[in-house]
Amino acid sequence: MSQLLLEAARHGGGKKLTTHSHLRPSVFTLQDIVQQSENLAAQLHSLGIGCGDVVALQLPAWGEWLIAALGSLRAGAVILPLTTNLGWHDLAYMLTDAAAAVYIGPDQWRGTNSRDVLTKAEPLPHLRHRLFIGASAHEGELDWAQMTSPPPLCSAPIILPTADDPAMLVYTSGTTSAPKAVQHSSRTLWAELLSQQNMRMVADA
Repeated sequence: MSQLLLEAARHGGGKKLTTHSHLRPSVFTLQDIVQQSENLAAQLHSLGIGCGDVVALQLPAWGEWLIAALGSLRAGAVILPLTTNLGWHDLAYMLTDAAAAVYIGPDQWRGTNSRDVLTKAEPLPHLRHRLFIGASAHEGELDWAQMTSPPPLCSAPIILPTADDPAMLVYTSGTTSAPKAVQHSSRTLWAELLSQQNMRMVADA
């Protein structure tokens, strides 16, 4: 999936993604997104995050969500998208069940302090790094500006997963029992995108 974005950037890197938000309005070019996600991938790699590690993304529909997702995938990690309205109990269950190694969320969102929610969710035995976008990093936290800046030279190349390796985990709603993780690979995600594109083409015909 991330390789497709790199190809798109080569042909239309000046195209813009505009996010309308009262907290984090932004305008990124496709090239901006690619560059920052590549930086993030290298920074994650330098922290030992790679193939099979899970990066939890509990972000609103900001431009940073796309950078975080693509950067994690470029590092070889599996992304775990989480809705922003999860309570601490559900958050604890999903982060523990998925063995998430990294958490990326907003500092504040709709009156909720993400740090407080994550603290209530502890202990989280697999979580090694946490990053909150929107405020200065506290001691022991990762900093978004630093993580999306060019890193020092990596001592080893990033080992990218294959198209059939896990790329995304999505949890069911858990209406009748505990939420269950549904696993996607890059191949199945691409197939889903193509299916939706074909459905739109049929509807417009």
